[in-house]
Amino acid sequence: MERADIDSLRQEVCRLKNDKLDLLKQNITWQNEIKCLREREIKLQSELMSLSKEMRKIREHQSTIIPNPSSHDSTA
Repeated sequence: MERADIDSLRQEVCRLKNDKLDLLKQNITWQNEIKCLREREIKLQSELMSLSKEMRKIREHQSTIIPNPSSHDSTA
């Protein structure tokens, strides 16, 4: 193997090592992004559940105060 071939292979190995490091850094960044998105999803799901419960209570309260017009007998 010639000296130029060896140098070329060394450069290729260095380039591949740098590419690997860049990919690892990018992977960490994406993993952190995924973690943040999962935490946000959990928070939003919790908020949605709370708001759904609150809406249900309001509807139940409204139905006891204001009866549904469709259930009234309009002939009375």
